[in-house]
Amino acid sequence: MDIPAPLRQLPNQLTIARIAAVPVLCLFIGMGNGWLRWLALIIYVAAAVTDWLDGFLARRMNLSSDLGKMLDPIADKLLVGGQIVIFAWTHDFSGLSLIPALAILFREIFISGLREFMGKRDISVPVTFLAKWKTTVQLVALFFVIHQSLW
Repeated sequence: MDIPAPLRQLPNQLTIARIAAVPVLCLFIGMGNGWLRWLALIIYVAAAVTDWLDGFLARRMNLSSDLGKMLDPIADKLLVGGQIVIFAWTHDFSGLSLIPALAILFREIFISGLREFMGKRDISVPVTFLAKWKTTVQLVALFFVIHQSLW
């Protein structure tokens, strides 16, 4: 069985690994406050680093693909959204801290819907530099939430 070329590319493999890490992270965080949360933190950091690394490698190795362009934002949304949901479930997020969490989820869903809607009209809604910083800030903030939950 031949594996399609885009799936053999390292940047896409890193993105797929990030997607695969999300349920593992959610499971480890949801199972308690012990060594599984430390392991979740390590996996989370690795997954967050691949968000930068896959794009860097795709540009550096000239391996940009339609599959990667589709999967990368999905992986980001799953990583951020999965962590927000599991933190709400474990009560690491509760009360007023749920307001920014919900705002993040609403924004992610709205922008994804907008991109799909505009795409049907052949209007591109490109990812901006500001959006890349937004993702970085979200990933760093969630790192601190996981880290804080260890104590």
